[in-house]
Amino acid sequence: MIRDFALERKAPDQAKNTTRLLMAYQTGDGPRAFCTTAWTVILSAMDPESADYTTALQKLCATYWFPLYAYARRKGLNTEDAQDAVQSFFQALLSKDFLNSVDRHKGKFRSFIVTAFNRFLINRFAHGTRLKRGGAARAFSLNALEAEDRFLHEPHDEASPDKLFDKNWAETVIALVLERLREEFVRVGEGARFDLLKPNMLGHLTEDNYATLGQKLALSEGGVKTVVRRMRLRFSALLREELLHTLANPDDLDSEVRHLLEALA
Repeated sequence: MIRDFALERKAPDQAKNTTRLLMAYQTGDGPRAFCTTAWTVILSAMDPESADYTTALQKLCATYWFPLYAYARRKGLNTEDAQDAVQSFFQALLSKDFLNSVDRHKGKFRSFIVTAFNRFLINRFAHGTRLKRGGAARAFSLNALEAEDRFLHEPHDEASPDKLFDKNWAETVIALVLERLREEFVRVGEGARFDLLKPNMLGHLTEDNYATLGQKLALSEGGVKTVVRRMRLRFSALLREELLHTLANPDDLDSEVRHLLEALA
């Protein structure tokens, strides 16, 4: 499990501090400059003339489209209305009037976006308006049928819309981080190795697992352990980096990691 191997690496003075999750923050290439935050992404995405416009819009939709869609469905909206609500919300989110009303120096982007979306839904129903379909964000949204199928396969529990949003957000972040890690392996010609090790990376491996993987990879058991450990540390570093970009205050990073792990529990 993620929580288990996240605690593998501990600095000497933190060996007993289990709250310092995923401390592989400085492994690999290290984090990108903090200037690339979710707020920066929005500022790029709201300007169609920006060189980063398409990438920024894709980033926002890839991370938040389905969590917001599932949130709207759990709130009681039907498939079409939920899809329209998310699309229209992205259009509103990228407007200058909307951005001028928020303080980008406070809070966590995860909390900001779900709160803003909830208010958006409340205002929508208060005015009795039906949102128009279409818009720039639609080009990058998930396939509606795929999104609905994914929603229908969510556990049938009593989780609140907010809890469900956090769970879907956490799963989406993990998927994005795994894709980034795979891209790093592909760039050095190790894509096939990553695909073989990925199913085993986030779980517990026995000696038999290592032996079997060693045969497939033409590595010793010790060699497999080294590769898996490096993958886990790099994954941890990328995860912290991904979360860091959603925070106004870097000091909130550890609490955001804990929140993600709790959402996945």
